Amino acid sequence: VEGPDMLDNGNYAELFELAVSAREKGLAEVPYDYRKETKSRLKRMRKVVEGGIIPMGIKHADKKISIYPPALCMVIGEPSAGKTWFGVHVTRTALRNGCNVAYFTGEMTADEISIRIDAAILGINTSHFFIPAAHKKIFEELKRRYEKYTGNLIIKEFQAQSYGVDMLEMDIRRLCTDPETKPKVVVIDYLELLKFRESARRGLQGWEELNKISQAIKGIANRYKCIVWLIGTVSGEVDSNSDLVTRRNKAASKSTVYAPDYLLTLNRSMKDRDIGQLRIYFDKARHSRDQLIVGVVPDNADDGANSHGVQHGLHFRPCRVPHGRTGVVKPDE
Repeated sequence: VEGPDMLDNGNYAELFELAVSAREKGLAEVPYDYRKETKSRLKRMRKVVEGGIIPMGIKHADKKISIYPPALCMVIGEPSAGKTWFGVHVTRTALRNGCNVAYFTGEMTADEISIRIDAAILGINTSHFFIPAAHKKIFEELKRRYEKYTGNLIIKEFQAQSYGVDMLEMDIRRLCTDPETKPKVVVIDYLELLKFRESARRGLQGWEELNKISQAIKGIANRYKCIVWLIGTVSGEVDSNSDLVTRRNKAASKSTVYAPDYLLTLNRSMKDRDIGQLRIYFDKARHSRDQLIVGVVPDNADDGANSHGVQHGLHFRPCRVPHGRTGVVKPDE
């Protein structure tokens, strides 16, 4: 992180000492011995299973896909596909499971994100928050619900194209100094609004810059042992009435450009919007099953009961994805 600045400032001797120190540390590290590490490897996996897996809050997907830190999870889709919607949902689920969350938003204000999370916790539409007479009841109910949500949430607004990966890491490092704020889950909304500080120097443009940003954020996830949900947008025109498989192909190419551990594509056709459905395609899942399609509907009952609404009641309930000429499978298959 400090190397480029040291080079620009002419601190060559200091940079040389840093490089020598790093090399000596690398030489001193003992290579991984497969047989000798068997017992400790299984012990580490037991810790992961018992306390490290953080569910997404979608029961069908959580049964088949296990996400645990460190991991970079990319969520991509065209505008209005429900990306922020999904980010709010995984935030709510993590808080419910006692995990601290850091939510970085460059598109909405902290208040706007907070209201959506409040709506997710309460299982109501955000329209209720625009009724002043309901605020007292909402406040009292939130206080009661907070007892179940033991994780802490920190929301950070950043200015688009001015907030870089180095500043992001500084903020995460600062949060990690206090156990009360140390995040186990980080949500970044969204990728295209971040700036990579070496873009101008190296002449990076377009996907090259986004590739560098995603690689740097994966390094942050590894260093701070957290799950990073990185939200991005599919560029280009997409027919809003096209089917799931056709629509996700435009996004699937990102798995070859970027280096996520998990890649999710969100899709909502016009018909999906009419019935309040969101379809999620798990294009890549490093430690679990991939190529999984899950249809979900927003559910405004507490913890996902039977009744469901259309807008911002953010519990997700799996639903069947109907067969079509594209051969899309049902979730239970």
